[in-house]
Amino acid sequence: MRHTAIGQMPSFFRRLSAMLKSIDSVGRRDDTVNRRVERKFSLKEVAELLDVDPATITRASAADSDFPQVDKIGREKRFDIEDVMKVRAMLSSAPRARKNHLFWRDPGDTSPIPVVCFSSLKGGSGKSISASHFAQYLSLYYGMRVGIMDTDPQATTTLYYANQQLEVFDRKDGTVASFMGVRDYASNDVVDEPAEKLNAMWQPTPWPGIRIIPGGPEIQRGDLVLYNLSLKADNRRRLDFILKDAIERWSAAYPSKTQPSDLRRADGSFDNERFKEALNETVDIIIIDQQPSLTTTQMNGIIAATNLAVVIGSRGFDLNSLSVYVESVRSIIDTHIELDPNLELGQGSHSVLVTNVDETNSTDREQFAELIERAPTDFLPLYAIRSVAVPNAAKEYKSNYEWTPNPGGRVAQQRFIKYVNAVNDALFKRVYPNQPGRGFQEIVEAELWADDDEEQAA
Repeated sequence: MRHTAIGQMPSFFRRLSAMLKSIDSVGRRDDTVNRRVERKFSLKEVAELLDVDPATITRASAADSDFPQVDKIGREKRFDIEDVMKVRAMLSSAPRARKNHLFWRDPGDTSPIPVVCFSSLKGGSGKSISASHFAQYLSLYYGMRVGIMDTDPQATTTLYYANQQLEVFDRKDGTVASFMGVRDYASNDVVDEPAEKLNAMWQPTPWPGIRIIPGGPEIQRGDLVLYNLSLKADNRRRLDFILKDAIERWSAAYPSKTQPSDLRRADGSFDNERFKEALNETVDIIIIDQQPSLTTTQMNGIIAATNLAVVIGSRGFDLNSLSVYVESVRSIIDTHIELDPNLELGQGSHSVLVTNVDETNSTDREQFAELIERAPTDFLPLYAIRSVAVPNAAKEYKSNYEWTPNPGGRVAQQRFIKYVNAVNDALFKRVYPNQPGRGFQEIVEAELWADDDEEQAA
């Protein structure tokens, strides 16, 4: 039988492309883009974020004419995320400041910039939302300048930061592939892009101090280029280290220059322009969100990481996926160490983060307890819970830190955020072992294991 329907597959994908662009999810996505990060924080909530008494903020407001002039809802003041960051800067830079609220890298600090890579071999584990929540946690609770690298062609993390200024869905370049200097199939090697060009690839987001290298389809093309290069390259090691090299090249050229006291003029007034420049002069930490695979691009993210967060779900087959992941990565790393016995990789603390735990399921909790017992230093001692708050926020392409639930969803949202804060507190202390946490981990851990102790006693 002769086949006459030539080109059916291209037509199939063109039709699907047109259809997907027309359905309501695009409308919801665009609606979120137009009103990204609209959440407002009360004075009490801002005080909790900064770990101060509300009276401290009230006194600063009365004493400084540059203090954010915020809107009121009813009789209560409401602060947006830009207001929160400015309040941090004003309190930290005050002449007689007793406490620092901006955890920026010190000027002159030449130590490697922390790079936290959220990795997994299985989709649906909660990796992208965990990476996004950690970035926003560092911004909200520590005032950090955060760089995000979305290495997933699906650009899931990028969706949490997209607005009208950040082109995501039609992006053809400027992804991590470009940052790595991976250009085209005819290349005989990667290109060591100059630091100025690398810096221009960081895209602003609606979150003050958070910038992103967006994900997108170009990453898949980059993986094919890297595969071709692996067939030609004399030095296979270089192809797994090009992202690490690019990050080091960029961060050396764009160090931290500003400390809080620099944000005040000689007369003591707050310098808004200096503050805005300082927010974008560098980043204090880089977070990499990976796609669920082990391509050369993804291996680059692992090699570049000072701290690795391996994200898995709570089901048994997720542990099987973790086993495959561990053996695969270990094999590649062992090969590099054989080539260079003095090679140092990932000098920070690493952990496995368990997500999607059903609190009502005793099997989930028992399995988690067994993991902690067997590997207490390698697993975070608490988990992220399964919650309706996650899909409800995701419907609007929002993280849970910026999503405002309807009255019926507030309890689930508050409990989910409580666990998210605890997980992020634990991760923070692993990245910054010499910095104090915020106490969220200890509160949830005490509740978590107290419940288990009560069950055993009964």
